[in-house]
Amino acid sequence: MGTYLLLLHKLIHQNKWRLVFIILLPFFLLLAIVPFVANTVEQSEVPIAWVADEETDMIQTLAKRIDEHPRILLFHLNEEEAYRAVSTQEVEAAFMLNPNFQDDITAGKIRDQIIWIRTENSVLDTFVKEKVAAEVMRFTLNSKAANDLAELTRNSSEEQWQTAFEHSDSYWEPEPLFQMEFVSSRNEAEQPLRENAIDDQLAAGLFGFWIWYAWIIFAIQLLVLDQWKQKGLFIRLQVTSGSLKGFYGRFYLLNIIFSVLILVAICMLTTLKLPISEGPWIVNSFWILLAACLLTILLRQVLWKRNVFLMVGIVYSLSSYLIGVLTMVSDSEHWWQQFLPHVWFYQLF
Repeated sequence: MGTYLLLLHKLIHQNKWRLVFIILLPFFLLLAIVPFVANTVEQSEVPIAWVADEETDMIQTLAKRIDEHPRILLFHLNEEEAYRAVSTQEVEAAFMLNPNFQDDITAGKIRDQIIWIRTENSVLDTFVKEKVAAEVMRFTLNSKAANDLAELTRNSSEEQWQTAFEHSDSYWEPEPLFQMEFVSSRNEAEQPLRENAIDDQLAAGLFGFWIWYAWIIFAIQLLVLDQWKQKGLFIRLQVTSGSLKGFYGRFYLLNIIFSVLILVAICMLTTLKLPISEGPWIVNSFWILLAACLLTILLRQVLWKRNVFLMVGIVYSLSSYLIGVLTMVSDSEHWWQQFLPHVWFYQLF
C-alpha cells in the first residue's frame, strides 16, 4: 500500500503549481465570478411577443399581470412581426390570442384560445407558458362563476355579471383561496428557509459545473499512466507483484477519492457562500461524479491513445453538462440523453 501512496504523491506533486491551480480555480470562480453571474441571471428578462387583435379590458389586464413578472419582458406585436421576431430569436417565444378571446373566455371556453409560437432554440419560455396559463385560468374561473350566478338568479345584466366576476376575482388576492400546501417531511426548525434563495435550476446548473470540473480533473489524472508506461514502471511492477490488477484498482480508487474530496469541498463552500435552498445537493453530486468516474475508467480501457482519450473525454463530459442543462430548462427528453451523467443529476431534482 505504501508503494501506491508514494506513486500518488509523485503524481500529485509532479507539478505543484498545477495542483495549486486545480484547487484554487473553483474557489476563485465561486468567490469572485459566480455571485456576479448568479445576480445577472436572476435579474435577466425573457423577451416574449404578445399578439392580440383587440385591446379589451380583459386582454389588457391579462397582459399587464404577465408583464409584471420580474423575469418577463412583453412586446406587443402583430402576427407578422411576432413570427419574424421568433425566427430571428429577438424574442424567446410568442403568444397569439384568438380573435374572439374575450368572448370565449367570458363564455367559459378555454380550448384553442392561445397559439404558442417557439423554435427548437427556445428554452426559457416554458415558465412563461405556465404564467400565461395560470392567468387565463383565473379569468376563466371568474367568468364561470359569474355565468353560473347569472343563470341561477336569472339576471344576465352586464353590471350584475361584472359584480359577480369581481367578487370571484377577489378570492385570488393576496393569494388564491384554494391552493395546494406542501409540507416538508423534516421539521421546519431543522430545515429553515433561506431568504432570497437563488433559483433551483441555477443552483443545479452550478453544481453540475462543479461535477464536470471534478470529472475533468479525474480524467486528466489518468493521463499519467502513459508517462509511467513509457518509463517502464509497469514492467517493474509486474515483475515484483506478478499482476497489475491491484495497482490499477488502487490507482483508480485513490484518484476517485482525490476528485471527490475536491468536489465535496467546492460544494460545501457553495452552500455556505450562496443562498441555495436546502436539498441533497452534495450527496447527489457525489453519486453522479462516482458514476462519471466509472464511465471514464471504462472509456480509458477502450481508448489507450492519450490524445484520443483526452479529446473524447472532454467532448463527452462537456456534452453531458451542456445537454443536461438544456434538458433541465426545456423539459425535453430523448432516449439518448440517458447516457449522460448530468441528465441523471438534473432528473433527481
